[in-house]
Amino acid sequence: MGVRFFEKLLTFVFDIVAVNLAFVAAFWLRYHSGVFPEALDPSRNLLTYVPVMGVFTVAWVMLFFFTGLYRDWYKESRIDEFFVVA
Repeated sequence: MGVRFFEKLLTFVFDIVAVNLAFVAAFWLRYHSGVFPEALDPSRNLLTYVPVMGVFTVAWVMLFFFTGLYRDWYKESRIDEFFVVA
């Protein structure tokens, strides 16, 4: 395994973790934090939303892949990379 493959694999894993952490944070913020009193519902359980979280994770990773975020950037300029990511 090359260094570039390990770097891409690490990026892929961190993207999955980041999408799931964002989902959990949004769930907690909406239903358990009390910031939105009209949506406060401590009886809601995150485990019921695991299938939805899986769908969102797959959708985001596919979006990242199809927009070229996992391609080899070593052959392009940092400006091109910035505009693709932005």
